[in-house]
Amino acid sequence: MFKHDFDRELTYARGGVSVKRSLRYILTDVLRESPRSMIYFGSIMNLSKLGDRIRKRREALRLSQLQLANSLYVSPQAVSKWERGINAPDLSVMPLLSGILQISLDDLIIGQKETPSTFMAAVLTTSIRNFATRAAKLAPSEVAMIINAVFQPITEAVLHHRGVPVKYLGDGFLAYFSGPNYETRIQQAVAQIQRVNIERELIIAVTEGPIFLGPIGFGDYARPDIIGDAVNQAFLLNHRTSENGDHVAISLGTPTTS
Repeated sequence: MFKHDFDRELTYARGGVSVKRSLRYILTDVLRESPRSMIYFGSIMNLSKLGDRIRKRREALRLSQLQLANSLYVSPQAVSKWERGINAPDLSVMPLLSGILQISLDDLIIGQKETPSTFMAAVLTTSIRNFATRAAKLAPSEVAMIINAVFQPITEAVLHHRGVPVKYLGDGFLAYFSGPNYETRIQQAVAQIQRVNIERELIIAVTEGPIFLGPIGFGDYARPDIIGDAVNQAFLLNHRTSENGDHVAISLGTPTTS
């Protein structure tokens, strides 16, 4: 995530006079008095333009409003209101929003260049132990029926705790959690998966760290994906957990297995 300093002093226009105030003060003061616009570096910015930038960056990254909302731990309705210029993101959300949209906070507000970035998240992977061997004995339609029956409650648990499903690959599943209390929410999702899971050989692994979110692939076939050491470590941890005969491994500070 960008390490923005909300307390650094900037010059902005206030009552026709240029004054120095912290970025935190500027955003709070101006949004309170003029909710449809901000005064930043001496110029007025209509929230509809901010909303348009958020929408264009979200669409460029091929994210749905729900995916962006869950990444920030806000409602999809909030994202919709931002994009329509009805109101602005809360000050506390701005740094993570700028990181996910891969644009600096200043540029998000002013409307300039995009900047590739990472943000902190917890990564969840699942797989089914020895599934390839089992699948080889089944018809393709039977394999599809089995993995869909497994994926449905897993995905529902992730969405219920405001995580973001990323992709399915064979018997594998990848998701991430970011925003407020993401460590707690991902563990709650894991607990729910364990309660409702019907697959005895399901393997779950969780790690955390900076991730990059963006479209990966060729042209129109590109889809949102996450990249980073935390993602690599999650897949490696999933593999080790399967080999060790365990079912769950969570590495959020102190690794645990079960």
